[in-house]
Amino acid sequence: MRKVGKLAAMKKKFDGRHLKAWRNARGLKQADLADAIGRVSAVISRIENGVQPINEDQLARAAALLDATPEELLKPPPATVKELRDRGAGNTAPAFGTPAIGSRHEAPRDVPLHGTAAGSFRGAFEIGNTVDYVRRPAGLAGAKNAYALQVVGDSMAPRYEHGDLIYVHPDRVVRRGDDIVFTVKADEHAEAESFVKRLVSRSSDKLVVEQYNPPQETTWEARLVIRCHKVMRNHELYGV
Repeated sequence: MRKVGKLAAMKKKFDGRHLKAWRNARGLKQADLADAIGRVSAVISRIENGVQPINEDQLARAAALLDATPEELLKPPPATVKELRDRGAGNTAPAFGTPAIGSRHEAPRDVPLHGTAAGSFRGAFEIGNTVDYVRRPAGLAGAKNAYALQVVGDSMAPRYEHGDLIYVHPDRVVRRGDDIVFTVKADEHAEAESFVKRLVSRSSDKLVVEQYNPPQETTWEARLVIRCHKVMRNHELYGV
């Protein structure tokens, strides 16, 4: 069975209550686990309460953070917290070839999380409107202008689901095929709005982007585009 297939099979046996028990045994908060799997605390609460399923990538990342294997997360943790701690951080190799992510719960919580525009029904963001701070992935070390966003809506599903946490690196070169956050101002009287889409093309006179759900391509006049920033992929953030 392929590695991904094995993870998918285990996901069907997953019980969020066991994940919560492992997290508590490790002395971690929901925010720590949220940072590890690229979500927000509210999503972790739904996963632990059985309201929302966990996907294969999230299961592997949770296992790496909790110093366990994905199989172990299908059962309650060892009987005592001492037994868990005696194993020591980093002594268990992450299963299925997933590299160790490291102690991300020890990473600085200094990346600003920007908010959704009040009253927006299109999932627009207000860049500069900081509502919280999230932990900094290794791939953004030294990126002083980096920021995070919580995806609103499902226009970019299945790439990004509603509630997903994404990281943005304004100083990275944006190329065709990249996921981007771009800011536009329709006219001098309109408020600037920012959206997450995939870059199709960019020239001196237009910006062409697309979304996945439903499939749709949109063209913006370049004069209306204020900024265009790169959304970082997981392998760029965590090396996986």
